[in-house]
Amino acid sequence: MNWIFQLLFLCLFFPSNDIYQRGKASYYAASMNGRRTASGERYFSDSLTAASNSRIIDVSWAAAKKLNFVRDGLAQVELKIIDTISRK
Repeated sequence: MNWIFQLLFLCLFFPSNDIYQRGKASYYAASMNGRRTASGERYFSDSLTAASNSRIIDVSWAAAKKLNFVRDGLAQVELKIIDTISRK
């Protein structure tokens, strides 16, 4: 899941004209700690992780803190595909 956070980070700080998707990012509540995310992986609030299901992207509390939107709860983001990863 770290590749999703890296994608979000790169898109926020190195914007280009090739935007794939725009929308709102939010972060998982503390009550989600240890539970499964939309991607099926376990959520840990102190890890830099992200997942997506209904909104453009949901990030961990640690990622939201690093991206400076813990207080507001939401952030406008732009996501761009920078590389593809094949899933088996």
